[in-house]
Amino acid sequence: MLQVFLPDSCIPELRYCIECLLFDFLPLRNQLVQHVSSDDQVCFSGSAGTLYLESDFFTAFENDGMLSERFIPTVIKRNTIGLLERKFPVVSLYGEDRLTSEGNDFTLHADILGSTFFMLTRWEETVSTEKDQHGRFPDRASLAVKHNFYQRPIVNEYVELLWALLKKIHPELQRKPRSYQATLTCDVDELQRWKGLKDVAFWSWYNGKQGQWNALKKDWGSILKKLQGLPDPYFNLEWMVEQANKQGISTHFYLKALRSHPKYDQNKYDLNTYRSLWSKLQKLEAGVGMHPSYNSHEDKVLMEKELRSFTDAKLGPTKVRQHFLRFQNPKTWQIQNQLGFTEDSTMGFSDRAGFRCGVCYPFPVFDIENRKKLDLYENPLLLMETPYLSQNKHQELLEDAETIAKAVKKYGGNNVVLWHNSNLHYREHKKLFSDFLKIIA
Repeated sequence: MLQVFLPDSCIPELRYCIECLLFDFLPLRNQLVQHVSSDDQVCFSGSAGTLYLESDFFTAFENDGMLSERFIPTVIKRNTIGLLERKFPVVSLYGEDRLTSEGNDFTLHADILGSTFFMLTRWEETVSTEKDQHGRFPDRASLAVKHNFYQRPIVNEYVELLWALLKKIHPELQRKPRSYQATLTCDVDELQRWKGLKDVAFWSWYNGKQGQWNALKKDWGSILKKLQGLPDPYFNLEWMVEQANKQGISTHFYLKALRSHPKYDQNKYDLNTYRSLWSKLQKLEAGVGMHPSYNSHEDKVLMEKELRSFTDAKLGPTKVRQHFLRFQNPKTWQIQNQLGFTEDSTMGFSDRAGFRCGVCYPFPVFDIENRKKLDLYENPLLLMETPYLSQNKHQELLEDAETIAKAVKKYGGNNVVLWHNSNLHYREHKKLFSDFLKIIA
């Protein structure tokens, strides 16, 4: 039986990291026996040797007593560690980027536990004072973006290195196989492009002002089609599922109930009115979750009120993604957990594709305020189409989709992507969407 000895400080945080790496990410079939010791290192004792993990971050954390900006690394070390005739890439946020050995005993000087805690808990976003126009932690302020490792799932890299080391000291260990999954998600902010004359006037004025005469022509074509009784161009959810199903991709829709901001909550659809649509989607094996309104991320009363609207519509969402990816750590996760959600998928970059949490597996959320693991899981969002379409970067979208898919496939992870139904009203967008699905399939 593999045994682990933990320092007698930061036990909740260390246990969280170890359990994520071993039980949620590998995951191990064998149980782990945990002990507490007076040593500063984390020690794994196996049948054939011993593995020591340096714990620089948690030593500093315990001495200081709180998280602060000075704990954010300023120097990032990149290296490869050779083991079992393999090379393991390592991005070291804490500690040294090397491995030493003496017989069958190994010491990993890269603090992968502290780095895992940094990436998964997103405490970096809590201590930072930087905010964008929506009150969010801006992507550019992320350590991963600043040091250009945001398209590397570095926690997955830690998992593979740790697994190779554990096999050296305890060859009897077995891990469950993982297989790649692609999940298309859609935030249904609106179901109608042409709700009335006001919309027709606005988009005609906007496209004319921008000199987008081709878009103006296409818009009037879709207006004429709607006047002839054809569906609104945003009313395309069943079509999206059918396209995803052809590629073997699962689909999940996040629906809105109420509005809390006059500008950023544009939804005017009623959940009860479209019960038959939600039923059709579920028969097509598409999931339905909740997309709380703009101001809900730090307002439990508001989010609970919106959740009741889903209950009234006989929808029982267990999954959630915040509107505009607005998130306050740890309050948003606390609210979601208290309201009984089991999975969030807000943790994605708003202006680029990448691994905001450094991992492509779902993982349990850790409440850094109360120092405990919650019942809520985070299923990180890896790519959103909006920033690419708004800048007409279609080729870059496909290239980033391929980069992310390749990384996720390497680790048998979950490739969670987002494409809004409101970004499929032009023929070229539908063609791009089709190409995109083929890449992530």
